[in-house]
Amino acid sequence: MIIAWIVMFIYIFSIFIPFFFAFLTSLKPINEIIKYPVNYFSFKTSFDSYYQVIFGSAYGKYTLNTLIVSLSVVILCAFFGIPSAYALARYKFSFKKSILFFIISIRLIPPISLIVPFFILIRFLRLVDSLFSLIMVNFMLNLPFFIWISWGFIKEIPREFEEAGLIDGCSRLESLWKIVIPIAAPGLSAASIVTFLFTWNEYLFALTFSQTKAAKTVSVGMSDFVGDVFVRWNQISAASMISIIPALIFVFLFQKYIVQGLTAGGVKG
Repeated sequence: MIIAWIVMFIYIFSIFIPFFFAFLTSLKPINEIIKYPVNYFSFKTSFDSYYQVIFGSAYGKYTLNTLIVSLSVVILCAFFGIPSAYALARYKFSFKKSILFFIISIRLIPPISLIVPFFILIRFLRLVDSLFSLIMVNFMLNLPFFIWISWGFIKEIPREFEEAGLIDGCSRLESLWKIVIPIAAPGLSAASIVTFLFTWNEYLFALTFSQTKAAKTVSVGMSDFVGDVFVRWNQISAASMISIIPALIFVFLFQKYIVQGLTAGGVKG
């Protein structure tokens, strides 16, 4: 038990340290950052970098763009992924295992190998430098993963729950909505969290398909603080701290639904 606590402490500490020093850097004036030797703790605190990021740049627009893309991808994956996972978990048909393997194999393809075909398609549709192109690409990449996680949880739900609902007059769609989804809420919430974070942190396609602030995301917008001869480290650190906040809020909100899902759908004795 003691060893487990030590390992957990080391793991948490190793994760926390980079965030801690990034936060300290975001509070330093630029003259303190370039000072040598490095002054880690004794410096004049300044929130000017946060002010410049929020009000003096387009980073607020980038954050809104990323939020729109991420939430849209989660909603689309849930809308198409849950019925697909339910069908794969409940119905018997030919080549079912092959379809499951094909679904997860799509997610295993290296994203960089899809850059050219995706770009040709998006240019043909005249969607370059638009949020819709990022939504479409991230939806295609994350839907297989969403289906796979949802299928794993739905197939473990006893059929008796649905059969009881059907006897009470529920249709298949109503049993999915009122019985299966509440019970599978932990898995669906986990799939939604992973999908949101994957989309929020996506860089490769956002860099390729966005050219102006109309479609840039936070991962690409970080490059605005890198000049030809100088890097504004305090503003980059402030931007990274700001970009964490929406993702943390999304995770905490869905954690509540995970707890609810663990106790939903039980049979009263």
